[in-house]
Amino acid sequence: MLPRRSLLLGSSFAFASPATYHLSLLRSEVSFQPPSGTRIPFGWKAFRLEKPTILGFKALIRPAEPSRFRLSVALDSAEPSKVEVYLPLGNWEPAVMDIRFPGAFEIFEVELDPEATQAALKGGVGLRRIEGSAPLMFLAPDPTGDTTPSELQPHLMVAGNETRRREFDARLVSGADLQPWGWKLGCVLDGLLDLEKPLGRKSRQAFDRWLKLFFPSGALVYEGLGNVPRDGGIDSAGSVLPFAALARRDPRHPSLAMAAAWCRKNADVSGVILDRDSVLDTSGCYTVAYPLAVLSSALKDSQLARLSENQLLARQRKLAEAGAIYTRGAGGQTRLKNWSRGIAWYLLGHVRSLAYLPRTAGLEDAVRQAASLALRTQRPDGLWACFAGEEETGVETSGSAGIAAALALGARLKILGPEALAASRRTASALERFLTPDGFLSAVAPDARAGETVLRGGYRCHGQFAAGLYAQLLGAIA
Repeated sequence: MLPRRSLLLGSSFAFASPATYHLSLLRSEVSFQPPSGTRIPFGWKAFRLEKPTILGFKALIRPAEPSRFRLSVALDSAEPSKVEVYLPLGNWEPAVMDIRFPGAFEIFEVELDPEATQAALKGGVGLRRIEGSAPLMFLAPDPTGDTTPSELQPHLMVAGNETRRREFDARLVSGADLQPWGWKLGCVLDGLLDLEKPLGRKSRQAFDRWLKLFFPSGALVYEGLGNVPRDGGIDSAGSVLPFAALARRDPRHPSLAMAAAWCRKNADVSGVILDRDSVLDTSGCYTVAYPLAVLSSALKDSQLARLSENQLLARQRKLAEAGAIYTRGAGGQTRLKNWSRGIAWYLLGHVRSLAYLPRTAGLEDAVRQAASLALRTQRPDGLWACFAGEEETGVETSGSAGIAAALALGARLKILGPEALAASRRTASALERFLTPDGFLSAVAPDARAGETVLRGGYRCHGQFAAGLYAQLLGAIA
């Protein structure tokens, strides 16, 4: 047995160190002006990639270590782009960032070996756009560090030896998972609230800090679809979702009445609120029905509860059948059969709404039917393919996290049995393998606007909204 002194000395090497972010500086002349009619959220700076651009660094890393060079997109884009990443010094072969239909704040990266990392630190990193024509902007270096989170600025990330779960928690409360107002933000806000017990004060502080960015002087200030300013209003069904978390956190917030009024105004004669492009989408179960259910409780308004139930029933009739859930439907057409993220929206919207609505056989049976489909198509590793049951479409983490969170919440509500909770625990364990060394969730499919061909083709990225769904899962099984 080693003497006590040796044990103590040995333990000094066991202290965990978090990932480090080596922030860049711009070495090239660039434009910081966004396209006409658009705005960068929160007044953060962003630079246009219009010509070859060099980003430099201050410090050297010793000893040499591998790293990941990252950029965060500043504007939504409706087209795919490719950016060549090259090193002015060294013989490193250029890499390509494949950026398809990105959302604002989405992170893209290339991995550098130790030699390439040293070359980048000495000579900078070059960027050259090789595909795409629409304006492409990235969040810019912020030397003051007072606004843009470090993780969203251009940087080299060097992994530490902290656990990935602890890094995930750190990213969740740091601002790295912050999203523009809309459904993606709603996913993360729900996750923050669901992890409030294990994260404690840090969760509440992060939530309140983020809300101040959107309500700097009492009124809602945000950019909607395409980064178009939509201050003081609601631009789409997806923008209703954050009000659910806001109502959970502060049932007396004055903006809740605005969300309720928008939903009433945009309901058709049958009491149904259509999603974007005038279609019914399973996302409306989560982005509209669930917020309405929470608002009905916060505002003591049974009419909102009935409106919430209408959204769920309409989507059941249009999009669900034995053995299939279609993500979208318009007229007599349905699309995206058993897309895992579409199943997640359907299930998550139902179970979260049922926590606030009167329990009816119709709503509970819909949960059980969808859960049966989910459990039948869960992979042996605990995850789901991008299109559930179609293994050739590859693992997809956001749909997996959302489905599993819904299964666990359904079990907690006693709608589903213990097999649902067991399945969700397998998912949580499997998803940890897809966390980057600093806690971002990888293997996320892009937005549905990318089209079914892209979704089926295996393209994956990082997505902070998916971290929100993972946080909801972790909270549900805690």
